[in-house]
Amino acid sequence: GTPEETANILACLERDGMVKKLPKYQNCWLARTDPKDVARVESKTVIVTKNQRDTIPIPAAGGKSQLGNWMSESDWQRARQERFPGCMAGRTMYVIPFSMGPVGSTLSKYGVQV
Repeated sequence: GTPEETANILACLERDGMVKKLPKYQNCWLARTDPKDVARVESKTVIVTKNQRDTIPIPAAGGKSQLGNWMSESDWQRARQERFPGCMAGRTMYVIPFSMGPVGSTLSKYGVQV
């Protein structure tokens, strides 16, 4: 959106207590999610990798993994183009890397949120 739209959305979120301005850095905000929202979002969260085995345990034939939703790169590209044709034209896309667990741990999983 436009800078004005961003400022308006942030003002509304701050007024409603959903975000808090952090004074140390310019345009830095703290937003916390409600732990109760996780289950709702989980079914819509997709992990895209070249190999399904890299992401989730592959269930027996006909089964569905309870640990995540995997999608191939080609299926993701097709779904994105069908659902959001031209939606990012003239806009900025933010790509946020993250680590689920301590960075460097053999048990941690790394990802990117778009």
